[in-house]
Amino acid sequence: MTAVLVLAAVEAFGQPVCTREAAAAAQTEAARLTTWASLYSSFRAYGQCDDGAIAEGYTESVMKLLTEEWSSISKLAPLWSHADFRSFIKRHMNETYSKQAAETALDNTTRQCPIEHRIICDELMRAIQPAAARVRAERATLADPALLRLAQKSGCNGGPVEYVPGYFLPADTSSGVFWCRRAGKSYEEGRFLIVIVDRRGNQRHTCPPAVTSINQPKRLRILREEKIPLEWFADRDKPSVAGPSGQYAASPIIDTGDDGAGEQWVCHKGRWLVRVYH
Repeated sequence: MTAVLVLAAVEAFGQPVCTREAAAAAQTEAARLTTWASLYSSFRAYGQCDDGAIAEGYTESVMKLLTEEWSSISKLAPLWSHADFRSFIKRHMNETYSKQAAETALDNTTRQCPIEHRIICDELMRAIQPAAARVRAERATLADPALLRLAQKSGCNGGPVEYVPGYFLPADTSSGVFWCRRAGKSYEEGRFLIVIVDRRGNQRHTCPPAVTSINQPKRLRILREEKIPLEWFADRDKPSVAGPSGQYAASPIIDTGDDGAGEQWVCHKGRWLVRVYH
């Protein structure tokens, strides 16, 4: 890990400053930390930059340590006495976790915990509960007859695979987005559908309610704060046509990626624009 002397930069009242150099370094490594020790070192060096895309990267690393690298939980024990690091970990055990990750983390902290680390696991279990509750709520939603009818009407082969509420506004439970599989379609035709849900039915959306994708979504999220230029996107139906320059995405962005790769979709003036990133 590259050591950057950012801790010397402090404000007048003694708080570390997230300098441009520190933010760049944190952005590079935040999602690529595979040990508790490297996570701790990064937190100490760049914890002041824990926001936005950098925070998402740290969440990704914490998630992997709690799932794919759970066997290394004993390495966390010597670091658990640091209250600020404990808070950092818990802050990144949040509702952005995928269904599989939330379920695996909950199972690990409840059933796969070494007895000598039971106190640590109990705290982690309480922190993951909101994400696990979201999974349970999503399962109930996926079985909603109205949602199943919409999936069938939209051309899905079966019901929704993943659903995220609050497309128009975070607290708007009458709206959301889900993805599903299409039957009998070629790769070029698009084997997956992304469907906007609007239970109010008053045409709040100017784009078609369903859009086809050739790539299978990995994890479904709705982004609102990211300032992404529309020129990074392309017209879904006319891939050679880029989005307008000098403008930014104003409506919610549907992100279907994970591990730093995927697609982003945005509705602009009645047309779907898509951006592939990696």
